[in-house]
Amino acid sequence: MKKNDRLYCPLCRSVKTKKIYSGTDRVVSEYRHGDRPCDLSLFRCRECGARFLGKVAYASEIVHEAYWDMLTRNLPTGFAVQSGSDAISMKLLDKYRKTNRLLEIGCGDAALLNQARADGWRVTGIDISRKAVELARERYGLDIINGQLDEETVAWLGERSFDIILMWGVIEHLAEPLRVLRLSRALLRAGGALVLYTPNADSLFHRLARLTHCLTGGAVSFFMERVTIAMHTLYLTPGSLRRALRDCGFSAVEVRMASINLDFIFQAHSQFWWSNPWLLWGAKRLQRIAVRRGLNSHLIVVAEKA
Repeated sequence: MKKNDRLYCPLCRSVKTKKIYSGTDRVVSEYRHGDRPCDLSLFRCRECGARFLGKVAYASEIVHEAYWDMLTRNLPTGFAVQSGSDAISMKLLDKYRKTNRLLEIGCGDAALLNQARADGWRVTGIDISRKAVELARERYGLDIINGQLDEETVAWLGERSFDIILMWGVIEHLAEPLRVLRLSRALLRAGGALVLYTPNADSLFHRLARLTHCLTGGAVSFFMERVTIAMHTLYLTPGSLRRALRDCGFSAVEVRMASINLDFIFQAHSQFWWSNPWLLWGAKRLQRIAVRRGLNSHLIVVAEKA
């Protein structure tokens, strides 16, 4: 991630960046069974406002499998891994229905694809995780492509083939987000839409975490550890996301506020001491304040292809 020997923003390519946090990902460290800690550093782009990770101690494939190990161990079989799937209404997608084809990039256990299929969509899914693909087949009988979106996959699926592309909790995982956004645009028909769900780096949770870390001179890192993880290489604001989508050729970009299922988050991390009823109670109270102030934990973004 270097340009002219300086760390640059993966979203806008600016070299005007600053390190704002260094820490350790507890999940990867736990599930690597005694291997070296998963150290990471967080940077802020002074140009577009996005935050992003520098080099992480482990390859992305190892990081993803560590989180899937945690999810499949701590969640009951029937609990959908798509933690934000209740934030979307299928009616949101109906205005774009023409060819009836829908693609989800990073489909996880395919809970959202199964919901779309029940609503009459012809669905296709892609996911990098072998565990996710296995779950999709076992739970819903969906045959998912195991891999990443690249030029070869676009050629195989066919350009201008889909009405809707979903990236539900995906863009924050990408090392090359602009490349994936452009490839997604190529797969959409004219007038189709890309629908994203991603954490909001301007949320109340993120602001409080950064403020606590700053005011204590880094002595209190508990909250930053909760919102900065190796799985999420990119942390977007509404403004930075609008800019990136427009730069990639999308128009009519609409940003909506959304939240996440906190019961899911705490249950998924149930092996850690901090995942207890009292902190869950406090997090839910903060979530209510965030919603009232328009500082929700997540964003839903709808971007149309001109």
